[in-house]
Amino acid sequence: MPPNAQPHADPASAARAPEPLARDGLAYVVEHGPSFATLRVELPAERTLFVQAGRLMRLEPGVEVRPALNAAVPGPPGLWAKLVALFVTLLRVAFGGDPPIADRVRTARGGRVWLAPASPGSIGHRRLHGDALFVNADAYLAHAGRVEVRVRFGNVQRALSRVAVVFFELSGFGEAWFASHGGVQRIDVRGTFLVEPHHLLAFDGALTFHIRPDAGPAAPAGAAGRVCELRGRGRAYVQGRAGAAVVAALARRDQGAA
Repeated sequence: MPPNAQPHADPASAARAPEPLARDGLAYVVEHGPSFATLRVELPAERTLFVQAGRLMRLEPGVEVRPALNAAVPGPPGLWAKLVALFVTLLRVAFGGDPPIADRVRTARGGRVWLAPASPGSIGHRRLHGDALFVNADAYLAHAGRVEVRVRFGNVQRALSRVAVVFFELSGFGEAWFASHGGVQRIDVRGTFLVEPHHLLAFDGALTFHIRPDAGPAAPAGAAGRVCELRGRGRAYVQGRAGAAVVAALARRDQGAA
């Protein structure tokens, strides 16, 4: 690991009692972590929680759920924005991701909501204070507060190399949760940080990001000619296991058992 990138343990990986956050924040607790983490959110009256479709596990009586579009495409609204949004949806589905549709969870008198990621692993959290966070769309779990969500997707080179194409840009004031394969490691970036693409969960909007086509001798093992380069000062979130590698290992195991 580069000397200008400092790791931190994941405080959300261990079970604990719900702790209220700052004003307008939501109390939450990560249960059954770090290997099979689920998220419990204490939803106050008249507050709204947006959850990635298919991640809602259970809820208390009185909590209402409705479908909603979870992300917008940059630019003025209109037919063109809708067409681009449709293209993004088809692109995500084609590469095995979830469409940008969310469950809109709301309650008139308050209640608890439980969320479960699509695969085993941990759950990370980031509070937004008017800044931005880019989250790998496949890792996105939920958000709450005055948060604007936009779809950001890579260029053709990234799509053809099957690197994570779509990111959600979350900006504003509120909460964001994301799920990982394995544990979540927080990295304080001061300068340049290199990471294998499938291990990158999220990164601060203050960091610049691009994919280097030729990793070189300094690339992490398994980068196979591709490495993400983050530059600047901010925080990055890395997962302990690569989703693509997990899927490949399970496929090989199933083939061996057949």
